Amino acid sequence: MTIGDERFREVFNRVEKFLEDRYGIPVVISEVPHPFTGDLDGAISDSSRAIELNLRLALAWNNRGLARMDKGDLAGAVSDFDRSIKLDPKRAETYYNRGTARYRSGDFDGSITDRTRAIKLKPDFVAAWGDRGAARLAKGDTAGALADYNRPIELNPSSAIGYFNRALVWRERGDWSRARADYDRAIALDPRLADDKALERMRNRLTR
Repeated sequence: MTIGDERFREVFNRVEKFLEDRYGIPVVISEVPHPFTGDLDGAISDSSRAIELNLRLALAWNNRGLARMDKGDLAGAVSDFDRSIKLDPKRAETYYNRGTARYRSGDFDGSITDRTRAIKLKPDFVAAWGDRGAARLAKGDTAGALADYNRPIELNPSSAIGYFNRALVWRERGDWSRARADYDRAIALDPRLADDKALERMRNRLTR
């Protein structure tokens, strides 16, 4: 590995969490109580009240699960998503949400199962493809992760995060040339990233 590649590897690893935070889990704002205030307790309270009024309101169970997940109550979130799925087993987004809670709790197999179900219900669900890839990568299945990360790029060739995610696989395989190419493509697709100080530092180090 050259000195340039070593610098790239160091900066790439450092910026990974930054990009994960920037491109967080997609949420349909209209479905989440108190979406702009960040009042998770209020979201839980409102969803609980909706459940009391109509125990068969699947979306209320899902919404409370989202709020509980954001508060770190992963077991409670999974339980709420279970109830929501039981009431509405054909809603891809709820499987996706439960898969996220399971991923965060370290249940990668459960996460893969839920994302697979979401994909079957909604084949163009870009986030589900990408996040199933993340779970597979966490299990060391780089071939499966690569296949899953390729699909979002096919569905949306302009997705910067799609190329960045694929770069993670190349990194795990030690293929820094391909990792660098996909990372550069991500930046080219989303020039706004160059405005962030962390990414500006990365770019400077890569060009020295």
